[in-house]
Amino acid sequence: MVQAIWYGNPAAGNGAANLMKNLIWVDGGADATGANGSFALPFKTIQAAIDSIPAPVTAADTNKEWTVVISPTDYDEDLIYSKAIRLSLVGLGPWRLGDYSVTLKNLGAAPVNSYNVAPRTVRNIVWTVDAASLPAGGAVPQLNIMALEASSIPVAGTPSIIRISGSITIKGTVASQVQPWYGSLQVDAAGVLTLAAVVGVFSVGDVVTQAGGVLGFVTAVSGSTITVYQGSPPDNGKGTFTLAAITDTTSGATATVTAITSGAGGPFPVTIHNMGVSLNYLGVTAAQMLDYHWMCRFKSIRGPQTGAGFPVYQIAAAFITRYDGLFSPTFPVLMTDCAFNDDITTARAMPVAGVGANRPVGIKDSFFGGAAQTNSGHATIVTSVAGAIALDGFSRSYFTRNACTLVGGATLVMLEDETLTLAVVGATILTAGQSGLTVLGDPTAGTFAVTLPTLTAGATDNLSFTIKNSGTANAVSVTPGAGQTIDGVAGVFALTFAPGAFATPTAIKLVAKGTNWSIVAIA
Repeated sequence: MVQAIWYGNPAAGNGAANLMKNLIWVDGGADATGANGSFALPFKTIQAAIDSIPAPVTAADTNKEWTVVISPTDYDEDLIYSKAIRLSLVGLGPWRLGDYSVTLKNLGAAPVNSYNVAPRTVRNIVWTVDAASLPAGGAVPQLNIMALEASSIPVAGTPSIIRISGSITIKGTVASQVQPWYGSLQVDAAGVLTLAAVVGVFSVGDVVTQAGGVLGFVTAVSGSTITVYQGSPPDNGKGTFTLAAITDTTSGATATVTAITSGAGGPFPVTIHNMGVSLNYLGVTAAQMLDYHWMCRFKSIRGPQTGAGFPVYQIAAAFITRYDGLFSPTFPVLMTDCAFNDDITTARAMPVAGVGANRPVGIKDSFFGGAAQTNSGHATIVTSVAGAIALDGFSRSYFTRNACTLVGGATLVMLEDETLTLAVVGATILTAGQSGLTVLGDPTAGTFAVTLPTLTAGATDNLSFTIKNSGTANAVSVTPGAGQTIDGVAGVFALTFAPGAFATPTAIKLVAKGTNWSIVAIA
């Protein structure tokens, strides 16, 4: 389920009591003649139902909760609107946006309830909410996408989960929120390859490959371009197409890829990295979107990479959600039981410090893919800044065992009582984003300093570090920020290598409070 909420000024009287007052019915098998959205005369398309909803004129109009009740089937249509309304797209069962092919897998003697499902058309949801469309003092506009029930057992031709064959794009000049609730939502996306030097025929349904194990399926052919769908292995493809030769394994045709773009409605000219973008946030000045994911699956997530200020795209919380492509919000806050099957790029550190006590943070009980699991063919690469991701021990173990890497200055923070160890042999400057770190300093080559982060009263309380001299008789000096103290004393604290000699300690653990570092353990 996806819920998109644009922040505004909620008016009095806006609540759950309004939820069932404005029902509009849709049945893809209905006759469009005389349709009015009633139960007896449902609309044939979801777009017709959305078009029938009046745009709000007054703040009172924005209190209305509009619910479009959708019969389970495929709807081969784009959904495009720009009204500041509170809208729920609710399936009486799972439904799909786009036209899908469903073919039985070749399982031999195995049960026959397993199918390959792939979109034949690329259909998108595009919602634009500008300040001008929101009446002054109006309630928060929102979009919900959900089904009352989904199935884990595929049946030929019948949706088992909500699927969107293209992208969800949210645009506007006011702050916003997107929330996939309760799951069984899968957002697919297709990419377009422009070909040259074509020898042979590429046809819809053909399998195309490229060197390195890249695999995709042709879903449309138009002149010198083909649309290729590429989902997750093992059924729907793998890898990243590049500007190189491809082969049609079905017909034997060959061609050279000369250009790659995302699917229709995708505003980013990207290489086909899991075939486009599942959810785009295109907020501009003074705009922020909070995103919540529950039991969903996305090809990729794209948001503005702003280091400070706006716009901001924040993954506020995610639970049991899988990201098959590039995961690129501005920053995440809390993610639990998630799987990252490709690279991560963020612009800001996870807000481990300074977040209210009633709001947990970090990535917990989650999986990071190695070269054998990711669609890119290489282990997850995190590109970000210091403190990019905060992990518990379970998530850290997958990050380590699958040889995932940090680039661009990105560092890890360990949660709770988990610790991360850093071995250093020279001068080192620590950052607040490294809180919880154990530093093993080896001064064999000469004495050096480990400089603690500069503290800001109230904002950096409870930062902690453990620092140990693990080398020779040379000293490792621990230095606070300018004008700050260790146990109330300005200046450095020297660690020498003299095991058991407590008069000359080899290790200390420090915790920040105000502008002072307190020594809470010494050895």
